[in-house]
Formats: sequence, structure tokens, C-alpha cells
Amino acid sequence: MATELKVDWGEAELAESNRRTWLGAWLVSHDGIEGEFFYDGPGGRVTSHEIPSDAVGLRLRSWPPESEERALGRQPLATKPFYFDGYDGSALKALELA
Repeated sequence: MATELKVDWGEAELAESNRRTWLGAWLVSHDGIEGEFFYDGPGGRVTSHEIPSDAVGLRLRSWPPESEERALGRQPLATKPFYFDGYDGSALKALELA
């Protein structure tokens, strides 16, 4: 199993005020129980994170960019759980999981 996670949060081509805000959490069971958060920030970045030994996957949440917040509200959108079973360490694209 991979020991490091690389995430491309997408939207690098957009102004920061037009990017989603993301929150990443480790999953510590196949029942979807969340552990520690590993990212809390805007899109437009590529980040690397050491995978904790008790992590079996991850879940991402995103909030609409400030430019869309009035129309859509500030409700987060959660992704389906992503489990590391068979994960080879290649970069994950957050927008493809959303």
C-alpha cells in the first residue's frame, strides 16, 4: 500500500475567489468513520500527505466558491468514500471524486 497521498485540488486556472474550499479527512474504518483532517484550504493547489497507518481511505468535502455562495448557500458537498484498497500512490484529482 502507498504511504503518501498526492491530491490535485483542481481549479488552478481560476482566481482564488472562484475556487472551491476543500476539507479532506482520513477514514479509519470501512464503515466510513472519519479520523483526523489532512487538508483545509482552497482548490488550485497540489498537496502531499503522509498516509497514517490506521487510515483505510479518505473523504473530501467542498464548499462553493465565494462568487457562488449567495446563490447556493454555504452547504458542503461530500464525496463518496475513497478506499485505499489497490491504491497505487498516483495523484488523485479531487474534482473527479466530487
